[in-house]
Amino acid sequence: MSLFNRISKFAKSPEGKKLMTQAQRLAKDPETREKINEARQRLQKKEKAEPKPQTPGTPPAEKTPPPGSTS
Repeated sequence: MSLFNRISKFAKSPEGKKLMTQAQRLAKDPETREKINEARQRLQKKEKAEPKPQTPGTPPAEKTPPPGSTS
C-alpha cells in the first residue's frame, strides 16, 4: 500500500477525523498563528544571514587532540 493511500485511509478513520478537527481549531487560534509567524520570521532571518567570509590565505585551524589522549 502506498504512503498516500495509508494517509488517506487514516484521515478517514475516527482518530484521523479527530486529529483533523483539532488541527483546524489550532490553525484558527490567534496564539498559534502568532507562534507560526514568529517561527517564520526567525527562519527568514537565518536564510538572509550570510556566512562569515574566511580570511584569504589563512588555512583552516587543525584540530589537535587534547593532551593525554591516544589516537
